[in-house]
Amino acid sequence: TRKTPDLVQVCYGGVFAASVKSIYRQDSKVWKRIEDLLTRGNNIEEGHFVERSWAHLLAKPLEPFQVKALRNVSTGLIMQEAGVLGALGDELCGGCWKGDRYLGMLPRKRAQRRKIHVMVSYCKAPLDWLKQYLHGFNIASIHIVSICGVDVEGAPASAEIELLPNVGPPDHAYAHYITTILPRKLGANEDDDSVVAFMKDDVNEEDLRQSGLSAKDVKVIDLESMISVASSSNGFGCALVPLGTPIDSISAYHDKEVLFQFETGAIKEGSKSHRNKTDSAEFKLTHKNLGAFFESLNVTRKTPDLVQVCYGGVFAATVRSIYRQDAAVWRRMEDLLAIRGSDNVERHLFAERSWAHLLAKPLEPRHVRAMRKYATGSLNQTEGMAGVLHKTQLEEYKRLAAIEYRRWAKKQRNKPVRYKGADYR
Repeated sequence: TRKTPDLVQVCYGGVFAASVKSIYRQDSKVWKRIEDLLTRGNNIEEGHFVERSWAHLLAKPLEPFQVKALRNVSTGLIMQEAGVLGALGDELCGGCWKGDRYLGMLPRKRAQRRKIHVMVSYCKAPLDWLKQYLHGFNIASIHIVSICGVDVEGAPASAEIELLPNVGPPDHAYAHYITTILPRKLGANEDDDSVVAFMKDDVNEEDLRQSGLSAKDVKVIDLESMISVASSSNGFGCALVPLGTPIDSISAYHDKEVLFQFETGAIKEGSKSHRNKTDSAEFKLTHKNLGAFFESLNVTRKTPDLVQVCYGGVFAATVRSIYRQDAAVWRRMEDLLAIRGSDNVERHLFAERSWAHLLAKPLEPRHVRAMRKYATGSLNQTEGMAGVLHKTQLEEYKRLAAIEYRRWAKKQRNKPVRYKGADYR
C-alpha cells in the first residue's frame, strides 16, 4: 500500500541487510503474500521478481529532489529483456572512457576461473616468465608461434610450438592463430565466453609503450584485470589503459574519421630503425592511411563514429567476439600481414590500431553522444594517437597553475640576495 517513487533501488544476488524498523514499515500482509507466492517451487519466475523487489520494499524511498538529481546525472536506461532491465546508465557506458570498466565485468578472482586459451607471438625474448605469469588461471591451451625463424626458449612444457616463416609482425601470427589454430583448440561444446589472450614474448611496460606513449599516458594492467575486462559486455580487454592527469586525460576511444587518417609517412621509407631485426628489407608504404588498410579488410559490420584502440599489441577477447567478425576478414588480415619485411612495419601499425574495434562490442549511439559530450576534443593529427579523445580540465589547470605561482612567489620572497659576499633578505 506504500507509494514508491519513479526510481527504486534493486539488490541483485539475494544477500542484504535491513533494520527491523524497515521490515515492519511494510504491512505484514505484504510479507505473507510473498511467502505464499514463493511456495510454488524452487527455480520459478517469482523468485527473479522478488529478487528485484526486496530493496524497494525495505529501503527508504528517494525524495523527489533525489529522483530529479539522479535523472539529471543519468543519460538513460538500460533497455533489455532480462538482467539489469531499467538500470540507470552513467555518462560513460559503465565507465568505459579508459576502456577498463564495463557492465558485466567478472570479479578478479572469478576471472581466473574463466577458461583461457593463450597465444604468444615469439621472436627473441626467453619465456621463462610465462609459467609463473599464468599460475592460478584456468589455462585450456598455450600456443606459441615463433615468427623470427628462431627456436623458442623457456616455453612451458604444456605449450604447443609452431614455427612460421619470417614473413610478418606479431599481428600476422595473431591472425594466423584465429584462422588456423583456434578452431581446432576449441572443444565440440566450447563455451563462447572462453577467452583468448594474445601476447608477445615480452609484456613489460617499456616494450608495450614503444608506440611513442609515455609512462604518464598509459599503464599496464595485470592478466587478471585484462581477462576481467574481456569477460564483460565489451568482450575485449587491452593490457594498456590510459592514465591522464587531473588536468588532461585521454580515452581508449578515438574519433574514427581522424583515426582513419593515421599514416606512417612520419616513418621515413627505408628507415633502418624500423626493420625487422632478422630482415634486411627496407620499409616502404603500400597503403595511403589506416582507412585504406581497414577498407581492404572488407569488413561488413558497421562501426560507430567512436572506436576503441589498443596500443601495445597485448589484449584478450572472448571467442564470441572473435567469431562475431566474418571469417573472411581474419583470412584477409592474415594475407595482408604476410609480407616479408618490406612493409610489415606499416601494416603492423595499422593492424595494432584495428584489433580493438574489430573485436570489441561497438558503442551504442547514446554512449557515443555521452563520450563526445564528456570530451573536450580529439587529437587532430595524422600520426601517433591520431583521433584520441581527451578531456582538458581548464578550470583545474588554472587552479593548479595559481597554486604553483604562489609557491614560486613565496620562494622568491624568501630567497636571499647576495651582494658583495653578504646575504640580504
